[in-house]
Amino acid sequence: MTAQAWTVRNAKSKLSEVLRRAREDGPQRIGERETYIVVTEAEWDRANKPKPHLGNWLLENMPKQEGFELPDRHDRLRSSPFEDSIS
Repeated sequence: MTAQAWTVRNAKSKLSEVLRRAREDGPQRIGERETYIVVTEAEWDRANKPKPHLGNWLLENMPKQEGFELPDRHDRLRSSPFEDSIS
């Protein structure tokens, strides 16, 4: 961010300069009471890139182990580590 915000009047009269600085120096702040930020489209796209769902990320980044299988979740015969704690 720039150290000092552009006034709206100054930003209007020097729009090309505001855009050039947004491209070269990063986001530009305009306004004092109500503040707006000018960024390049690439910066906007980078900031608003959709995040992968946690489940998909876990599957994609899970360590690969040979012979590892998850038990069938509908198998009623499998034991639960919480069975002893139920009263």
